[in-house]
Amino acid sequence: MWRLPTTLLPDGLEDQLWISDGRLTRTPHDSAEILPGRYVLPGLVDAHAHLTLTLRDGTMVLADRAFRDATLAAARTAGTLLIRDVGGDPALTLELARDPSSGVLAAGRFLSSQDYYFPGAHTPVHADDLAAAAVEQIQLGAQWVKLVGDFPYKLQRGVPSTPTYPLESVRAMVDAVHAAGGRVAAHTQSTHLANLVPLGIDSVEHGDEMDEASLHTMAATGAGWTPTLCMTMAPPRATDSEYFLRRRAARIERMKTMIPLAHRLGVPIMTGTDVVGFLPQEVSNLVHCGLSPVDALRSATTTARTFLGRPGFVDAEPADVVTYEDDPREDPSVLGKPAAVVRRGVRIA
Repeated sequence: MWRLPTTLLPDGLEDQLWISDGRLTRTPHDSAEILPGRYVLPGLVDAHAHLTLTLRDGTMVLADRAFRDATLAAARTAGTLLIRDVGGDPALTLELARDPSSGVLAAGRFLSSQDYYFPGAHTPVHADDLAAAAVEQIQLGAQWVKLVGDFPYKLQRGVPSTPTYPLESVRAMVDAVHAAGGRVAAHTQSTHLANLVPLGIDSVEHGDEMDEASLHTMAATGAGWTPTLCMTMAPPRATDSEYFLRRRAARIERMKTMIPLAHRLGVPIMTGTDVVGFLPQEVSNLVHCGLSPVDALRSATTTARTFLGRPGFVDAEPADVVTYEDDPREDPSVLGKPAAVVRRGVRIA
């Protein structure tokens, strides 16, 4: 039994919560031990993760169960207690998705066509089979499916991404997934985004070429956006071409315009680390691109939880909380130094 700090973030509300029998409550418990820390957040959210994807010999491949378990354990002890896995080994990720206590929502396999994704990480799906393959993931326990909407042909670095499927195939897939009770996350890093959003996709992943018209459509349909800024804003390498450097600079400037606009329009913006990021840095990057510190924290907690259908500070719900000695609204790096992590009522860090 625990008593939480009284400053509830991200909004800074003063309230008193306890943890009893693994659940949050506002019923006082005088004998409860005080949880370390002065500030408390709902468990952090990584809305774009890959628990079974790793880099080997310069390319992405599927990893094994030990890698999955180690990655998940590290995320949890760092305070990330809700994870949306957006593509990997379905045998390993959907096993977690079927367990409501895991804190993992998953999309199962990557859905992409021949020569348009990492060959060691996916089995190509023909356009004629796209809808059936997507629905199969839902039937196996996925809450989401992951469409690779565009990708460089045969992994050609520096070449613009091109569409992976005809629009009519994507529309049929989206309709079929929705009918089956699932949602569609779409990887897109090109201007093809403007064609995908009107088809009813539920979230944009990356969105390097986000535009104003697409954001207005997303606001109308309730679609979310995980911009994965740690990837977009990663430091350049000595081997990067002039074309790549110019494109990187243009992407960052676009994000500084599109992210504040998305927020003003009410599009849910979520934090996602992909395979290169660090959640505290992702929050810092959102601030750099124009969100207030409070709104950036919401992207890592309440905004993402609401969009993904998981509660924050709600009475009688399982207690997933993270506490801090210092205020992460003043310095997002504080998120990397939790005072305590409680998952489903049990202190794990």
